Order: sequence, then structure tokens, then C-alpha cells
Amino acid sequence: MLDKFNEYLNGDYANLNNAYTQLVDWVGQQDGISSAVASGNSNFQIIWDNGLKSTVFVSPQDENGTSLTRGGIPSENDRASTAKVALQNQTRGQNLPLSNYKVSQLEDWEIGNRNVYVYSSAEDEFAPYIERPSVEDILFNAECGEFGVASLVNQQATVNALYAMPDFGTVLISSHGARGEIFTTGEIVDTVTVNLTQKALYNADKLEASWKVVVNQQTGQAIDIGWVWSATYKLIQDIGPFPNTLVINNSCESTMSDKLSNAFITNGAKAYVGYDKVVNSNYCVTTAIDMFTNLVVDGLGIGSTSKIFTGDTDPLEPYAQIQLVGNTELSYSLTFQNGHFEDLLDYWTYIGDGRVISQLGQIQPYEDEIMGIISTGLGYTTSSGELSQTFIVPFDAETLHMTWNFLSEEFLDYIGSQFQDRFEVVMKVEDVEHVLLSTSIDAIAAEYGATPEEAGALIAVSPGVIFDIGDVYMTGKKESSFDLIPFRSKCATLILRCTDVGDSVFDTAILLDSMWVEVEE
Repeated sequence: MLDKFNEYLNGDYANLNNAYTQLVDWVGQQDGISSAVASGNSNFQIIWDNGLKSTVFVSPQDENGTSLTRGGIPSENDRASTAKVALQNQTRGQNLPLSNYKVSQLEDWEIGNRNVYVYSSAEDEFAPYIERPSVEDILFNAECGEFGVASLVNQQATVNALYAMPDFGTVLISSHGARGEIFTTGEIVDTVTVNLTQKALYNADKLEASWKVVVNQQTGQAIDIGWVWSATYKLIQDIGPFPNTLVINNSCESTMSDKLSNAFITNGAKAYVGYDKVVNSNYCVTTAIDMFTNLVVDGLGIGSTSKIFTGDTDPLEPYAQIQLVGNTELSYSLTFQNGHFEDLLDYWTYIGDGRVISQLGQIQPYEDEIMGIISTGLGYTTSSGELSQTFIVPFDAETLHMTWNFLSEEFLDYIGSQFQDRFEVVMKVEDVEHVLLSTSIDAIAAEYGATPEEAGALIAVSPGVIFDIGDVYMTGKKESSFDLIPFRSKCATLILRCTDVGDSVFDTAILLDSMWVEVEE
């Protein structure tokens, strides 16, 4: 294909559109190929005789090696021929709760949590037109609200990494895309070592193999970028549920059809933003900045973003229009919610090993069916866990109540040592951390009368509960209350933090449940 494409280009970038058309026709005539179907000038899909599918992306490249579009060639249509869709007609699709997961208690306008997933699979091609650094800057400098940000770049953005998306209230996809059906990962297709899972997904049309080509504007030369896996809408259908998620798909043709948007929306997402045709990378960057400024800095709904509100179009050919499917009012909540974790991680931001569980060994939740957990790892990660939630403290708030249980294998041998894993409860206001509770191995040992030789009132829970190495002891259920009067009417972030002091060999975990804010009667 590459040799034939360069033959048609004949070293002249001006031949690009005709060469593309010739290439599609030529590919469709080759042995083993049933057809080659073009999606305008943006990409074409190869349907092999055995029914499998692949997609070919062709993008223009400037003298600096930057891919200027996210999966296509600008068309030769003029701007006047592109009609604008009225705002009220941009919103479409219906959220249908699936029977195999717990329906969230979130309001329709609330983004599920402050965890943001940036899936940036082609930064090496789009640079310097990449949105991730600016978006991260907006999130990390938010005046009201701590955000947990996970960014996967280039080959880190694998097929398996897609399965983490349901943990995030906001998903930003920065990649190539096609037909409103697929977007590229950063994972290279290796036909020699392809694993059985990938093969099964490919055979089920849940993955496509996509070939990426760029044509240099200066030399008119086509360059092979390589084969990567693309996720199809059928894979997204399998992945959810998405907790009232906002999905921003900054790839070409991401709303050309409703297949990807429906895959997210019917799986719990509440809004999906994309483009109706080939979009230029620099427009994607400015759009992402506008959206996150609107959501994070101004505290408004996604539909209030000026470009979405006006039905804006990319000023460069082929003038892609930004489109929103779903709830235009979707925004970040600022009321304290889900202190019992029954809605999983809705409203909560996590770092390291911060998550929800239904049971830890023989230990059950203290209320209902789910409890939170933060730990120093427990084999899931080497990063100590943290859960946080930002909210406006009610003007009449009095007390924050919570139930917790401290478990550690630092007991008993390392009482009195330098290994002092800690549990902290913090209210962060205007970048100042106010510590409501801070306790450690020695502090708990003293409270419970424990020594390296005697457990005192600590409860032995092994072998029912075993961490990395040693026997585990716990405090059992503890209830604490904290004064909220100093924080009334302020934007505050409640942080529940587990820290590992000394080394990460012996683990500590804190179970969390039954958190609620008491107000004046």
C-alpha cells in the first residue's frame, strides 16, 4: 500500500486527494480483500474475505513532523456548504440502565467523580498540538476541588488500559478516529505475539487493526507510521458501566455516527462530545481547554462551553462541527455525597490503593453492602491509598461523622520502631490542610495497651486476613466525629489518607464507612 500510495503521489502533496482515491480503489481490487470502503477523504476500512476488518488513517504532516489532523485529509469542500446544527438538535440518545449493574443514585447533571482519565494515544504524532498538558494544568490548579488525574501517553494507552475507564468521572480521548465507530490505541499490532484475548476481540469486531500513514506537505512523500489496535464501539459496550461519565472524544469523526456515543451513553455515561468529520489537532486543543476551563474554573455545565453552545466549527477544512450528545447541564457536584460508598466511587477521587470493596476476609461493611478502603498497597499498587471528596460545607454544618477500622501487619513486632504507618483525616481549604485526625502504629498501640509481646485490646484477624508477610491485627470498628463549624460555607476537600512510613514491606489498611454531615436542627 505504501509503495502504491507514493507512486500515486509522485512526490507532490497537491496530488494527495486524488492519490488517496486511487489507493482505495487499488486496495479494493487486491486478492484476499472483499472491499475497501472510504469514509470521505478521512480514512478507509478494509473488509477482508474472511470478514475481519482493518482501518487505514491518512493524515497530512507539516515540516516539523506533526500530524495536523486526527485521522484524515482535509476535504476540498468550502465552509459555506457546511450547515450548523442548532443546539437543541445536538443532544440525542437516551441513558438506559443496564440490568447487570447497580443503578447509580447520582443526579442526571452530576459528573460521577473527580477522577479524570486522559487517554492520549498519539502524542508523538500530534505534538505540539496536544491538549493533555493544558488540561492537567487546569485540573491541578483548581481552586475548588481536588482532581485525580491518570494520563496514559502513546504506547502506555493500551487495549487493556481501556478497562480502567469506568473508574473515572471524566474521560478525555486524544487519538485518531473514524466513522463514529473506532478510535486508536497506542498499542502496536504485533502479528507474531498477538495474544489470545486480542485475537478473540479482533474476531468479534471489538478491535480493528489500523494502519497510520502521514503525507509530508513539503515533499509529498507518504510515510508509514505503523499498525496499532483500534477500539470499536462493540468493545466500549462491554467495558462499562460509566459512573455518570463525561466523555470527550477528541478524534476525527467521533460523532459521524451514533455508535460510539450510544455505546458510552447506554452504559451509564451522561454526555459525549465529539466531531462530525475530520478535525484538526489545534482545534481539539483549544476545545479541550475551553471545556475544562468551563467545568473546573467556572463551575458550569458542559453545554455552557461557548463552542458547544454556539455549535462552533473548526476554522480549517473540512470545518468539523463540535457536537454534544446527552445532558448539556452535566457538571461537577459540590455537595457531600456517598459517604456510605454504596454508589461505589461516585463523587470520590482516588490515588494509589483507594477503592471500594464488599468484604475484607471475614470483615463485612458496617452499613449496607459496600465500604471504602485505603491501604499501603495490598498488592494492587506501590502507591499508598487516598480517597478525597470536594464539597461546599453547608452553612449550618456541625459535625462530620465516620466509622473506620485500622488493620496492619506492623502490629505487633514493629510497635516502637521507625515503621509508623499512619491514618489521617484532613480538611483542605485554600491549599491549607487542617488535620482532624492523625494516628499511627504506636498511637494505636498505646490506646489499646499493645506491646511487641502482647496484643492488648487489638484483635487478631489472621489467618482470615493476611497481607504481604506478617500476622494482621485490627482496632475493630471505631466511630469518630469532627467539628465542621470552622469550615462552614467554604469549599473544602475531605482527604482520607493512608501513609507508609519506613518501607512498603508490611501493609496497613483502613476500612471506611458511614460518613455523613450533621447540620443544625
